[in-house]
Amino acid sequence: GNNASWMGGGILAMSPSGGLSIKDCLVTDNLALAGGGMGLLMTAQVQTCRITNNTASQTGGGVLFLNGGDLQSSIVSRNTARDGGGVYCLNGGRLVNDTITDNFASNAAGGICVVTNVPGGPPSLTNATVRNTIIYGNTAPTGANFLNQGTNVNYSYCCTFPLPETGGEGNITNNPGLTPDNLLKSASPCIDAGSDVGTPATDMDGEARWDDPRHSNVVSIVDIGADEFVDIDLDSMADRWETSIFGSITNRNGTGDFDNDSLIDLAEYEHSTNPTNTDTDMDLLPDGWEVVNGLNPLSNMGDNGATGDPDVDGADNLTEYIADTQPTNADSVLRILTVKPEHGGMRIDWKGGIQAWQFLDCREDLTNTNEEWLPILCLPPPTQTTNAVIDMGVTNRAFFYRIRVER
Repeated sequence: GNNASWMGGGILAMSPSGGLSIKDCLVTDNLALAGGGMGLLMTAQVQTCRITNNTASQTGGGVLFLNGGDLQSSIVSRNTARDGGGVYCLNGGRLVNDTITDNFASNAAGGICVVTNVPGGPPSLTNATVRNTIIYGNTAPTGANFLNQGTNVNYSYCCTFPLPETGGEGNITNNPGLTPDNLLKSASPCIDAGSDVGTPATDMDGEARWDDPRHSNVVSIVDIGADEFVDIDLDSMADRWETSIFGSITNRNGTGDFDNDSLIDLAEYEHSTNPTNTDTDMDLLPDGWEVVNGLNPLSNMGDNGATGDPDVDGADNLTEYIADTQPTNADSVLRILTVKPEHGGMRIDWKGGIQAWQFLDCREDLTNTNEEWLPILCLPPPTQTTNAVIDMGVTNRAFFYRIRVER
């Protein structure tokens, strides 16, 4: 939450002789002209850091490297700048086993911008290397994921789109298969797709880079990205995540639903929700219901929160949940459709959800404060999306009906 008028909103590191090291840091919500999260001059090394939600009005929303530097086993996500939303490298640099996702640039290079061969720059620092790095899901008008300005930029064993023109071997364009927390899913194409040349010995969590037992390789091959997917018990959930949540890797096999939110543990891992908490973002909407209905279970803001109304049908998300209607479909809503005479009574047609208790109530006078609504029908779940009933014997008098639901 810091603010710098020049460079390095969170950290400004300057050393003429180089050798600075920044390790195991969380750098978030900072603002600067350049290098919103970090501004690094000369050959600083950044390892196993999370750099998120920072802003630069000009270059390097997450990290700005001037005259070289290393970024290793780090996550750079949700940062914003004019150029280089995630990382901006001027006069070379080296990125190895990083994950650069969901960054935004208003002009160019949403993920990374690499500038080499700058006049007057140090000749020894004009080469740039990007290896074993995920650069995906970033946005910008030009160069959504990456943009190179100059020559001597080499990408190898990276997961990005499109393929870099200056790329070496091993690059892929597949969706990396990440959780919202930027961990690898078990089916990620980045598993065992990297190169062990010059790779850090451990990943962002301190886990050893290793060979996944499901992939047969002649030599040990590391994963692309900051996270190494370690899954000794082969239940498709990362061991470190299991241990942090359940205490060990043997307490769950991925099929249980401990918090009864309709998401099994494996789905909780893949959506980065908490498998011991029905409502991770505390917006009164269960995680499973949000996932099924296309809402973000990690955000309680705007259209994703209880008061949001993404389909603009007049029913907010909490109302839609109680009625079990779809919050992104304006035609899915709890509503009486028609009331009309039929077979000596009054036919009432209505529509709603499936997994809520539905009650049809009636009364004769809406102005009489002493009269209460009288339930005349109760439908337990599961119900049909459309229902009808004839209230027999209702003739020659005014009657009012309402449809009510409970979960």
